[in-house]
Order: sequence, then C-alpha cells, then structure tokens
Amino acid sequence: MSVTITPLRLALLVACLVTFWVLGGFTPIDSHLEAGRPSAKAHKAWFYCILAFVTGAICVSVIDHKVGLIDPTNLRFAYIIGGIALMILGILWHQSLVSGLEAIAN
Repeated sequence: MSVTITPLRLALLVACLVTFWVLGGFTPIDSHLEAGRPSAKAHKAWFYCILAFVTGAICVSVIDHKVGLIDPTNLRFAYIIGGIALMILGILWHQSLVSGLEAIAN
C-alpha cells in the first residue's frame, strides 16, 4: 500500500473533507442540542462518524495498493468503493445521531 499525493488527489481529499464540514460533520454534538449535555457515548459515536468519513476520504483520494510480483494489479478501485461506502456510513450515522439527540432533547 502506498500513498500517492498529486495536486488532483489532494484537491479531491480537500473537497471530501469540506463537504463533510458543510454537512455539519465536524460540528460538536453539543451544538445540536438546545439544553442538556450528550453522554460520553454520544461523543464517542460522533468521533467514530468523523473517523469513518476521514478514513473513507483518504481511501478514495490518496491510497494506491498494488499486489503481485510479475504483473502487479492495482487495487485502487476496491479502495475507492470501500472509501465511498465509509463516507456514506459516516454521513448517515452522523445524521441519525444528530436527529436522535434532537428527538431526545425535545
């Protein structure tokens, strides 16, 4: 596995992270509640949402993985599919976490 940083791949990584920021992924869970404080488990879940999305963004943008000795095969396509799945998981998990906390607060 190798990391290949080119201007295009770096721009893709930044675009993914900015998209998550615009969707409110990096906003602390405390700001979604009007009163009260979420539990430590909610903070842990929020951290894992961020971790899933950032890992997916890195997989989609900068990871290359070649296997084989004579005719190396690039597994980049598998990393792109897995990265997209992780980013979708991170966004959906974050949205469900926020809506669940808002429902509990109301």
